[in-house]
Amino acid sequence: MNALTGITIAGQANGTAGPSVSDLDRPTDLAIDSTGNVYIADSWNHRIQFWENGTSQGSTIAGIITFTILY
Repeated sequence: MNALTGITIAGQANGTAGPSVSDLDRPTDLAIDSTGNVYIADSWNHRIQFWENGTSQGSTIAGIITFTILY
């Protein structure tokens, strides 16, 4: 309640938006389950991202899965 600092648990700490599994772009809602897992509605990436408690990278559990094409 009287915290002076916090930590980033999802997305980029500097607020940069993007499509990678560790990014968010216009998150609109979130839920935290009883074990501390985080679910985020990532609206501009059209997906639901899941962060397992203690991890630093999310995974797409619904919606569009973003990938990079390498040439």
